Amino acid sequence: MGKKKCIALCLITFVCIMGNRISIDNKLNEPDPILRKDAVILIHGLGRTSWSLIQMEWHLRKMGYAVFNLDFPAAKNTIEYISSHYLAKQVEALNRDFGKIHFVTHSFGGIILRYYLKDHQIPNIGRVVMLSPPNQGSLLTDKLRNNKLYRYLTGPAGQQTGTDKKSIPSQLGPVDFELGVIAGNVSLNPILSFWIPGEDDGKLSINTTKVSGMKDFLLVPFNHTYIMEKPEVISEVVHFLGRGRFSPTLTYALSKPKDSIMAKIRNKVLPYTNFSPANSRTGLFQKASTLYLGLCP
Repeated sequence: MGKKKCIALCLITFVCIMGNRISIDNKLNEPDPILRKDAVILIHGLGRTSWSLIQMEWHLRKMGYAVFNLDFPAAKNTIEYISSHYLAKQVEALNRDFGKIHFVTHSFGGIILRYYLKDHQIPNIGRVVMLSPPNQGSLLTDKLRNNKLYRYLTGPAGQQTGTDKKSIPSQLGPVDFELGVIAGNVSLNPILSFWIPGEDDGKLSINTTKVSGMKDFLLVPFNHTYIMEKPEVISEVVHFLGRGRFSPTLTYALSKPKDSIMAKIRNKVLPYTNFSPANSRTGLFQKASTLYLGLCP
């Protein structure tokens, strides 16, 4: 009997030890809120797809982020629909699984995010970098919204990004999250640039990319269409996501050769034409620039 009791006691002790070990192992497998990996949601622009941010996605993955490149038919839906049916589902799917949720947006994608955050709270929201966002609306939308080709190419969402009081950007107000904005000042759309006062990136005025409450702003010598593919811009995105500011050692202020060319064109061509903001909605310039917009989304 003594031997049996000894064996039974040993078995009970072994079961208890293994049970505690399993319990400990399970706790170790649970993600620690402090140590969980950060996620980055990428939001592309109007007339683009997630492929336009594929280089950004690859680089952020190499830096250790879990990246989710949101894809949606931007030209077929309204801003409200995209926000509630595409972005909302992605955020909800990630909320419990990651430490911080950061965002990187291009152009129109920034308005999608701001619209979502207007009525939704993300407790673990991290930092946001917007590339060439129409934060104060688009002057080109004001000019082209009644053009049939523009309406076909940009859909209902393209009608919502003007500068008037009824536009979505005008209704959003200041931002209350850590935001860094990167804007370009080189144009690949010389005809469209005629319609935009001051420096522009071929689609937006630099001043309309800014928004009250942003933490940092960086001007770079790149165009609206391909700004997100530039290695310098990708490096600055990574820098801001990690530190909450852009690199103080990187300056682009004097690197604007193409801008000076555009300025010369404006100064030399405009005085000899009847082209002005007042009559720019009709004629060959409007049709040509609309077609150019479709070719270079």
